[in-house]
Amino acid sequence: MIFMTNYFHDFHRNNCFAAGSFLKKIFLPVIIITFLLLSSSCNEISTDIGNGLLPGSDFANVQSTDTIVPRSYTTYNSRVVSSGTRYSYIGGLHNPYFGDTYGDLVCQLRLAGKYSGGQPTVDSVKLNVTIAGAKGDTTLNPAVRLDEITDQLYSDSTYYSDRVPNLSTYLGTYPLGVVPKDSSYSVSVDMPISVGKYLMRDTLKLNQEGDSSTDWRYFFKGVLVSLQDGSPLTKGGFSTIPELLLLDSYYEPIYIRVYYHTPTSTSVYYYDFLFNKNCVSYNRYYHDRTTADPLLAIKHVNDGIMDTLTCIQSIHGMTATIKLNGLEAYKGMKNISVNKARLIYRANMDGVYFTATKVPSQLYLYYADTASLSKVVPDYTIYPTFFGGAFNSTSLTYSFNIAAFVQDYLKGIIPKPELEIKLGDGDVQSALLRNIGSTTPPTFTFVYTRF
Repeated sequence: MIFMTNYFHDFHRNNCFAAGSFLKKIFLPVIIITFLLLSSSCNEISTDIGNGLLPGSDFANVQSTDTIVPRSYTTYNSRVVSSGTRYSYIGGLHNPYFGDTYGDLVCQLRLAGKYSGGQPTVDSVKLNVTIAGAKGDTTLNPAVRLDEITDQLYSDSTYYSDRVPNLSTYLGTYPLGVVPKDSSYSVSVDMPISVGKYLMRDTLKLNQEGDSSTDWRYFFKGVLVSLQDGSPLTKGGFSTIPELLLLDSYYEPIYIRVYYHTPTSTSVYYYDFLFNKNCVSYNRYYHDRTTADPLLAIKHVNDGIMDTLTCIQSIHGMTATIKLNGLEAYKGMKNISVNKARLIYRANMDGVYFTATKVPSQLYLYYADTASLSKVVPDYTIYPTFFGGAFNSTSLTYSFNIAAFVQDYLKGIIPKPELEIKLGDGDVQSALLRNIGSTTPPTFTFVYTRF
């Protein structure tokens, strides 16, 4: 047993070291050589040998260009669609670059509900007005004027900013007091009892059931709401007050409350006539550019001349038409996919009327479809955040991603490589954008894939 144990022990000890020595001499060099060959093959530069055996459609080629130049022109249209909007403007605003702008509101007064019955005796009448914001000279004491209109307003009709309403009964002018700047403000003022009696003179008409013979909306067609300060009226019938008030129809900015009692009850009731988002309405605008500062006035409007500044005015004033010159060359290309299309404009600041806090916080891009209808670019409807358009207070720029718009143009879905910059509904700020010829002109980055 001792002999066998020693032999077994000696066998493993001596042959183990012998096997290790054999591996070092034979296999180790082979492993090293194999590793070097593999390393060399991993770092080998790829070639196009054999590419001719595959169809070209199996390859994609990413390309970019900076030769497409965005050229902007200031335009103005005195007749724009102004019905169906959430915000309305009454009053006026002065800007040395744009001149004077005035606005008023034509709207229905709807009923809060069907009249409960009984012959009313009017006790008092209140006009309630809520202002969403004020601009311009807010030291004034403006007054709201109401005039009854004789024009029937229809929910399925389109109304334009130059439409002049026909007026009948004057319902009075009511002071609002000093309206705080850039803040919500509500005021309630007394109206003559005669106004309440006039509105409730036929209780059978105090319903909205759709029958034109009894429906209130056919009986009392609406009002013209304007802002007054005793100054002379302009050519368009607007007061020249240099204060602009913003009304938000989502919150019933105007309503008339009539307090009354009936012969069969000693209780005091009230009945409301109101303007809200369900009312048919439109805004009127009047722009007088002759009152601008001669040294600052925008000169090239609707003349096709490109200036170093592009102008965007609030309240449906001037807008910027952008032509992406050079994009036409890509329309006939087949198998092209847009990876990136970014348009960047720098805002121009004068330190007084245009500062980082006095420019629009958001701009939008529109285009004309095959029916010449103005539509927001598809990029915004797909993903508004990616579309951009927000003002960058650090770089003082507006950046727009319009890859979907460009792709649709290349496909023939959108007829022209032209855009229009507009303000958001309710924005009363204006903007000056630097154009071709300025020290920081607009840029357009275009990256696409050919496959």
